[in-house]
Amino acid sequence: MVGVKGLKPSTSRSQTERAINCATPRNSLGILYLVMAQMKSSTLTYFSCLPRYPLLPYTGGYMERPIFSDAAEGARCPFTRDNDTSETVLSSNTAYLREMRINPLAPAANFRRVTPPNETPREGERFVPWFDPDDELAAAVVLRKEIFLAHQEQVLYEGKKKQRAAIRAASQQLLELQSAYLVAHFPDQYGFEDDPTYGKLIVNKTTDDKFCVYPTEDDWHPLAICGLLGQDDICVVEQQPDGRQVFVAGFLATPTNWSLSNFVNRDMDEIHINIDGYHTPAPGSRTRLKDTLDRSLESLPEYPVRQIGRNNIFLATDPSLPLDPKRPTSFESEPITDPGSQIYLRSERETLTRLPSTEQYPDNNRFIIFTIKPNVFALSHVANERRDDMLAALRTNTVLRGRKKLAKKALAYLAESAPITPDNE
Repeated sequence: MVGVKGLKPSTSRSQTERAINCATPRNSLGILYLVMAQMKSSTLTYFSCLPRYPLLPYTGGYMERPIFSDAAEGARCPFTRDNDTSETVLSSNTAYLREMRINPLAPAANFRRVTPPNETPREGERFVPWFDPDDELAAAVVLRKEIFLAHQEQVLYEGKKKQRAAIRAASQQLLELQSAYLVAHFPDQYGFEDDPTYGKLIVNKTTDDKFCVYPTEDDWHPLAICGLLGQDDICVVEQQPDGRQVFVAGFLATPTNWSLSNFVNRDMDEIHINIDGYHTPAPGSRTRLKDTLDRSLESLPEYPVRQIGRNNIFLATDPSLPLDPKRPTSFESEPITDPGSQIYLRSERETLTRLPSTEQYPDNNRFIIFTIKPNVFALSHVANERRDDMLAALRTNTVLRGRKKLAKKALAYLAESAPITPDNE
């Protein structure tokens, strides 16, 4: 359901709906031309064919199937394309930058406890959230929405046909839990509304997006709504009867150099086969990451008892939030003359949550939800907040040092930099 302010349906709307409802990903272009040929109203200036997903709640009221928008001033519709959408969303989240782990050795598990949703941190304790919307929420969501609408089949994978009912149930439970969490912990950014027709809605106050908390089969898939609500990509992992943990579904809009097609329907060992330190201990370590991950997943209790968080770090010259090898960004590389503004530290904030078994969802505890929120910091920002930690990591962290020339330039820049203090500001 997309509510579009100023929408003026034409008399041929029913014909349009019939054409759209017959569309499939394979013939959507032909259906789009058919729709354009049938629609003669001069008020309609934009057409969109979104097969399988004709409905999406949005601000400005609701209509049954408004799959097109006019150019009314002030109309905001997620189906329209914003040519000014920037792929670069630099993080200003200094709190995260100060708290994230910058390890001198890599790879590292970096696991930490997420604050339980109903627990208030004691004095002096940090609040470690499950989802962590920040000041870049609106810009990131606009970009993620744009990517999803342009590349739906690459961004959303609902699972194999025989698994889709179970995956949808897991995604629906996640949507309910995520919505309740965001509204409870981030009321300035999220809220609930009750609509007499469509029921309970969750509202992103920074973008005015409204989504059904209980979407029907004709709406967006609940996993898509989970991914469009905030800044996190979402992977659904299912424990198999033989104990293997398999990546079975996901929403991936802003990855770091991988695509869903690389890893869906593979288990953890297959996914991490090329990761240093996973199958054999990394230099300086006595343990395998595989052992740590296996124990963590097997022992992870059901939500809300305990959740796990972690982060990783990478050096990059491309500041784009989405780094999908199948979708090149518009970034154009230039010789690095100013490392502080041309080199970036990319850090993914990740969490692991086992869904709970409930009366409504008795079998969902075999699913684990893996969230990934990328943060991109200019090296100058890192130098101001974590200079010494970053210097140490650049000297010994094999992941950071893997890009030798870039690491060398970053190391030289940080060595010459002094953090900003009240004395030298």
